[in-house]
Amino acid sequence: VGSALHAMLMEHLRKFVVSVAGGLVLAKDVSRYREAIGAFGIAALSDKFAVLQDISNIFLVQPAALKSLLDEGPLSRLDRATLQAFVQMREDSRSSGLAKQFGA
Repeated sequence: VGSALHAMLMEHLRKFVVSVAGGLVLAKDVSRYREAIGAFGIAALSDKFAVLQDISNIFLVQPAALKSLLDEGPLSRLDRATLQAFVQMREDSRSSGLAKQFGA
């Protein structure tokens, strides 16, 4: 059930443009999901939701800090196409030059 929820959330996030305000709501929601999933004590599942938390941070960090977020920590294990898809869903991806910088 936890893996299915994770997959559903990952797919859902690829469908909507997210503003900074939306990113804040998303980060809070994902934090609560992580808390609930952590109660099961399944490390692999907790790791998946930790990555989801970092994905929510894609929508919060300043454009200058994005490369560091993507290249370090859990997100560095994801393929570039997946990361590009999330960067593209930032509300400011085109206006800030992120779409060009990350090939999104």
